[in-house]
Amino acid sequence: MEKALKILHANFDEMIKTIQKVISFDTVRKAPDGIYPFGKTTAECLDYVLALAKKMGAGDIVNCDYYAGHADFGEGDEVVGILGHLDVVPVSDHGWIYPPFSGTVADGRIYGRGAIDDKGPAICCLYVVKALMDSGFRPGKKIRLIFGCDEEMGSSCIAHYKTKIKMPDIGFTPDGEFPCLNGEKGLFQPTVDFGKLPDEVLDIRAGDRVNIVPDLCTAKLTPDADISALEGTDYVTVERLPDRILLTAKGISCHGSTPEQGDNATWKMVRALHVLYPENETLGFLFDKMITDTDGTTWGLPLRDEQSGKISISMNVLRLTEEKHLAAGIDMRFPVTYTVEQVKKAVEDNSPSFMKFISISSNHPLYVPADSFLVTTLLDAYNSVTGEKAKPKVIGGGTYAKSMDNCVAFGPEFEGDEQTMHQTNEYISLERLRQMADIYLKAIYTLAK
Repeated sequence: MEKALKILHANFDEMIKTIQKVISFDTVRKAPDGIYPFGKTTAECLDYVLALAKKMGAGDIVNCDYYAGHADFGEGDEVVGILGHLDVVPVSDHGWIYPPFSGTVADGRIYGRGAIDDKGPAICCLYVVKALMDSGFRPGKKIRLIFGCDEEMGSSCIAHYKTKIKMPDIGFTPDGEFPCLNGEKGLFQPTVDFGKLPDEVLDIRAGDRVNIVPDLCTAKLTPDADISALEGTDYVTVERLPDRILLTAKGISCHGSTPEQGDNATWKMVRALHVLYPENETLGFLFDKMITDTDGTTWGLPLRDEQSGKISISMNVLRLTEEKHLAAGIDMRFPVTYTVEQVKKAVEDNSPSFMKFISISSNHPLYVPADSFLVTTLLDAYNSVTGEKAKPKVIGGGTYAKSMDNCVAFGPEFEGDEQTMHQTNEYISLERLRQMADIYLKAIYTLAK
């Protein structure tokens, strides 16, 4: 492995240039274009990466209808998979120090959309495998690098890929964080009809994405509504307009997987409306059960387990239906030993009869035991390179790891570092890139030998 490490370090400058090139492709999802399901530039990026892998000595190269592709190194009946993605989230029009698709190297960093999520880590793993093979290493298992093209918008890439090709037997995705994420809570995101609001409520609005705790919630009331009960309150502002009364609640946004870190604006609006209309059963239920905690205790859903802790719950999208019912989008991240069906039943059993599900989006939890071969191997690689004695973690968010069995997220973000995934001025540190390359080399070597 020492020879492979020397080759890897010798190729580091080339790796940087390749990451810059891959960042230069604008792979934000676009409308289908002929045979290209996510747009032509994403397809061109996949073509480039697969051609590079072939040049590096890959055996089988497969392009799965431009949804995803893979490159195989070595032989063996068992397959070790490294699951990365080439698509990226959209970019804002302002605030970037350097153009988001330039891959500019400055201040010891590579800047650009996809630098850390996930183009940089995916290309890093490709160079790691090349270094291993060039060193004379002959794995006992086939090593397969998979490059998806739609992870950020729901992973339809891997859903399509799985209809054509069997997934690897074991592996990891460099699309999370170190030291190792051996568990990801399940996802239950219903849109719920909570019943009728008072006739004086003309509109209510909060949030656009169910996985983001909203920092703003507004409600419009009829101009003759009695709002005297809100005098002196500091959790909503009141503005009288000619044709309506506008209530505004402000909070602090955060990700739906960690709602306790934010300040949900919907809680304040529910409180204000309940003060105005204490007899309304919809507002009464929400006030009593849903704006006190984020772990389901007052709702009667205190689901928890030893492996992953408590459920998290946040009401993140509010709209008024044509029938003047309150429709709410709710984000729940439930412990790894529970099922979607159990969570749905718990919600039904602890909610009033007038509550109805409009729609449900869900995803199963992921959990790979801490003492498994996969997790112990990855942790050993991380700890041996960093000198730490880190243990695996379970998160409320979801990663690409849920796309296959016996798979976990492993890097690329390091605990304590600035988190720039999905942010303006996304970057990957060259120092961390070199360190993660060393970690991935040891991990892939041990998994595949």
